[in-house]
Amino acid sequence: MRQAMRLTQKAVPDGDCIVWTGNVMKNGYGMMRVHYQRKYVHRLAYELAKGPIPDGLHIDHLCRNRKCVNPEHLEAVTPAENIRRGVPHWKLRRRPKPETCSKGHAMNEENTYWTGKGWKCRICIRAWNVAHHRDTYVPRQREPETHCRKAGHEFTPENTIIQATGARTCRACRRESKRRAYQATRQ
Repeated sequence: MRQAMRLTQKAVPDGDCIVWTGNVMKNGYGMMRVHYQRKYVHRLAYELAKGPIPDGLHIDHLCRNRKCVNPEHLEAVTPAENIRRGVPHWKLRRRPKPETCSKGHAMNEENTYWTGKGWKCRICIRAWNVAHHRDTYVPRQREPETHCRKAGHEFTPENTIIQATGARTCRACRRESKRRAYQATRQ
């Protein structure tokens, strides 16, 4: 009974949801202490309204609001169903690309890459590598290719197509692949 009082004291209506305003963990779920143990408030709200949670089931927020403690928005489901209903992790994690990095470099397509933890600026990473690996850091420089990788044709001005991205393509190999594709449609 005391738990129900504490639960209602720190929960406020917000539209259809009843939002927990007390302690919220980094994962977005509300938390409170009960008998010297930390408990998720949505699980407590479910137990107070609908009884004990069956073994092996998770509590799913039908409203997708992790702070919601409205028992009508909570449902006991299998872990697999809970994952199926949830938002994919890659949609939660991927942040929009900023306009500039912390040092002011433009975060454009050529200068930016995604590491899984966030967007990184190639100029800043290169500068960090030079500063921290002064003795051993050698920037990677490729020698321009003189022959195509597919068949070994030489890259001459007559035999080279330069694409919009700057990549080079062998005319002889391209001609051969188009000929094969055409013959495949004729058979």
